[in-house]
Amino acid sequence: MRDITFLELIPILLAFQIWTSFLTHRKLILHVDNQALVCILNTKSSTSKRIMHILRPLVLLTMLHNVQFKSVHLSSCKNTISDSLSRQQWYRFRTLAPTADAYPSVIPAQFMKLISDPKLMSY
Repeated sequence: MRDITFLELIPILLAFQIWTSFLTHRKLILHVDNQALVCILNTKSSTSKRIMHILRPLVLLTMLHNVQFKSVHLSSCKNTISDSLSRQQWYRFRTLAPTADAYPSVIPAQFMKLISDPKLMSY
């Protein structure tokens, strides 16, 4: 699967599912280094069925918990924390984000079910 926009949407959904209780009744700005994803998040729509399969639960979750968000473009050269994670550069990540939790969060079962859906491969 080479749909980078889809792949970059997945951790955003995961973050919302993990930290919903901390995000309830909040307004957020999401800094995203993919211009297409910025547009998709701001319009909450896409022509891609695969992306909509992930975007619908994200939008529903934010509506249920009164979370308002908009996304803004962040140049790739400034996206150092996320970049270090995606490249598994753990020392660099710890240097850039020293207050990040040392232990991973539990991945919700509903997230695993959603991204394991065979329909995602058929779109």
